[in-house]
Amino acid sequence: VQNVIRLCPQPKFQPVNVSCGMRSYVSAGDPSASVLIDKLAEVPSCGGRMPPSGLSAETVAVITHWGMDGARND
Repeated sequence: VQNVIRLCPQPKFQPVNVSCGMRSYVSAGDPSASVLIDKLAEVPSCGGRMPPSGLSAETVAVITHWGMDGARND
């Protein structure tokens, strides 16, 4: 069984100020600069974890790889 995660497309990734400074939701090619990847961490650097119960390490790895690979909407 292959896990597939589909994210809703955005016309452009916009910077967001969510007590995380002015960072992009997703920083293509640099997941460490993405609010999304930060919020998936067990202890995010700002705000609360998404989702509060967390995701499996495998799912976080898939999302992180997607970000590293350019965050394409394909």
